[in-house]
Amino acid sequence: MTAVAEHRASCGLVTIEPFEAYPHAVPLRRWLSHPASSWWGMAGLSTDEVRAHLGAIEADPHQRAWLGRVDGEPLFYVETYDPTRVLLADVPEVRPGDVGVHLLVAPPVERRVHGLTSAVMAAVTGFVLDGLGATRVVVEPDVRNAAVRAKNDEAGFRVLRELELPEKRAALSVLTRDDRAAAHLAPEPMAVAHRHLVTKALAEFSHERLLAPAGLGDDAYEVVLAALPRHDAGRARPGRRPSPRRRPRPRPRPRPRPRPRPSPTASAPGGSPSSTGPSTRRASRARSTGAPPRSTPSSWSSSCSPSSPCPSTSSPPTSRRSRRPSPASPTSTTGAGRRASS
Repeated sequence: MTAVAEHRASCGLVTIEPFEAYPHAVPLRRWLSHPASSWWGMAGLSTDEVRAHLGAIEADPHQRAWLGRVDGEPLFYVETYDPTRVLLADVPEVRPGDVGVHLLVAPPVERRVHGLTSAVMAAVTGFVLDGLGATRVVVEPDVRNAAVRAKNDEAGFRVLRELELPEKRAALSVLTRDDRAAAHLAPEPMAVAHRHLVTKALAEFSHERLLAPAGLGDDAYEVVLAALPRHDAGRARPGRRPSPRRRPRPRPRPRPRPRPRPSPTASAPGGSPSSTGPSTRRASRARSTGAPPRSTPSSWSSSCSPSSPCPSTSSPPTSRRSRRPSPASPTSTTGAGRRASS
């Protein structure tokens, strides 16, 4: 039989096809006889009675039977019906366009497959809403069947009210497209998600030293902002250590600037210190060579008189290189000439 719906899930490829009574009545009877399927109330049926039940569904234009497979293996059975004509015709909450659903997942033979029932629920609700074009999906589980009601709540079903049916007290529940899209925002899944989110945030903030969790005993903690001072930081509560504080980082000290060193001095023959700077060296060199000492700005001011005017301050002093006599100059004095003149 060709599949009319496909749904890719973590457990495999989920497909849905019309149910054929003769080849699949035997495994269906085995599923209905399992203790886990006691809520269907069909545990004592024979194979012929199961085929008769399937024939009645096939003959009714307001009901259909479907076989579900996971990776090609038959694993669930689905019945769809028009609730305004079958079972819920006198219930005022039922509207035209609603489609009722009965779902039976095959009991596990060896071990349970994690996420199988949730994947089957998602595939069936998607097939009814999108494939059959239903406005709402309607279910009426027994109020005592806590496992099925938990799965309905996980899929996004909303309980309208409880009502009395011929064989049970049912919780009338509906699912719309908006409910299916917001199924993860249901109270129970959101509570789990919030706990994980808060735990992750506390761990990250504590790692970054933004929070300082402090144990209060009995697996209870107090979260304190580590970067802000507390109004009761000076008072230690009994049974707990005060929260650690971060010490301020010391400021770097400025380096001392090097002091200028004094110029070296030498003692004169009379015992008084005399400068050994460039001017003193030039004067001693002039005495040894017999050349007149070069005038400096300080000597200009001291040699000014009414008879000898001051030299022009606009002209710079003669450089050392231009003042030295050239060997070819007639004014040069040799050592022999100095001995002859003396």
